Amino acid sequence: MWGAQVGKAESARPAVKIRRAKAGDLEEYAENVQSVADEGRYTFTERVTQERKKSMGKLFGDKGCLAIVAEVGEDGRRKLVGGLAMTRYGDAEKSKHVRVLGMLVVDGYREMGIGTELMEYALRWARAKKGVGKVTLGVFSKNRRALRLYEKFGFKVEGVRKRHYYIVGEPEDEIDMALFVK
Repeated sequence: MWGAQVGKAESARPAVKIRRAKAGDLEEYAENVQSVADEGRYTFTERVTQERKKSMGKLFGDKGCLAIVAEVGEDGRRKLVGGLAMTRYGDAEKSKHVRVLGMLVVDGYREMGIGTELMEYALRWARAKKGVGKVTLGVFSKNRRALRLYEKFGFKVEGVRKRHYYIVGEPEDEIDMALFVK
């Protein structure tokens, strides 16, 4: 569905369509992951390897998981500007109800409500998906924008891993958050 333009900050943005990722999106999706990874401050990923791309491609077709993209139309062509994935938390029977959320919005498209639209779609899916009861995520403690977004949707802190990463040479905590969807 094409997103509505709401609020002053969003009024200048192009219309955004949130949809399931498909095989033809893989290259651009991987490029987006790498571009955010290259910024060095928003994602755990440092480089997208061929193996990682292969697992992304498998995710796109996995009905028990979710992979969605945010797409805009610019200069007569479509462009992916964000993505969200909900993957299984391992393969153990005892945790099959848990999905791990990872999300990104590329530079130049942040603060436009795209993350909110991705989250709304993903949480609708999780609530409707049989067998999914909990969504977890990890976020860097200094990523205040992401923390506010997750809190807005009801995610609660479950734990903090102190000085778990070094981001741009500085120690940073990882905050583990979760939301029970059922």
